[in-house]
Amino acid sequence: MLEKPFKTIVVGVDFSPYSKIVVKQADLLCHLWGSNLVLVHAIHDPIEYATAAPYLMIPNIISRDVYVTRIKDFYDIKNLTAKIYADRGSPSSLIQQIAKRFPRSLIMVGYKGHNAVTEFFFGSTAQGLALKSRIPVWIHRGNKIIKPDKVLVPHDLSKKSNHSINIVKKLSLANPTSYEVFYVNQKPFPVLDYSTYKKMNNKHMKKAERGLKRLLKEYPNIPIVYSDGEVGQKIAKRSKKFDLLVMTHHNTPSFLSKSEVASILKKVSVPIIVTH
Repeated sequence: MLEKPFKTIVVGVDFSPYSKIVVKQADLLCHLWGSNLVLVHAIHDPIEYATAAPYLMIPNIISRDVYVTRIKDFYDIKNLTAKIYADRGSPSSLIQQIAKRFPRSLIMVGYKGHNAVTEFFFGSTAQGLALKSRIPVWIHRGNKIIKPDKVLVPHDLSKKSNHSINIVKKLSLANPTSYEVFYVNQKPFPVLDYSTYKKMNNKHMKKAERGLKRLLKEYPNIPIVYSDGEVGQKIAKRSKKFDLLVMTHHNTPSFLSKSEVASILKKVSVPIIVTH
């Protein structure tokens, strides 16, 4: 029997119209990969008010069971094996907490983007999970339900980025998938001293050559494409030819650093799997 790429898909839901698309995407992947479905809702409105008499409102604490029933109805859950959790807490923390209970899990959330003010003050659950979760995160973008047949793997020629390739290879075991590794050569920042700039550029190119040799040694005949320019723009443009991005972010400075991943998330219009 083939190994499931992810044994469990843990979906964050919030009763928004867009989250219905995310749940449908998760349900499709569960069928393709033979995975289990888990839905998680972070309760942030635990109190409703019931009218006992004119002008008299009595607080009514909504139980978790009521939320579970509402989730089943709202998302039209027909999967009898699906598990549903509703609890109080921050969405990001609760989703990670539940996901850790299941082996080889994949977190899935939707991201439609916000205006600059909303992002500055409130941030995004999707962004927070993408940058902090130790569990891989599928961030759904766009309004389509996709079958990931063509996958783009942004790679910075580091050993850590090979993790993304390994994930795609596992996806291919469950569903035949073609993929392309994409390397963007972003030249060093220009300096006034041309001699210094030339040395920096030569050092950068030698490091890239060593990384390429390592990559081709570990993955002979790997389909890889090169480009020069600004990383986020190049990846966003290239991603239009694919169904899915799979990428590994780094805590250390690189072209797939946390800040770059956050920028790419806003620019692309296809789903992304982000892993640490």
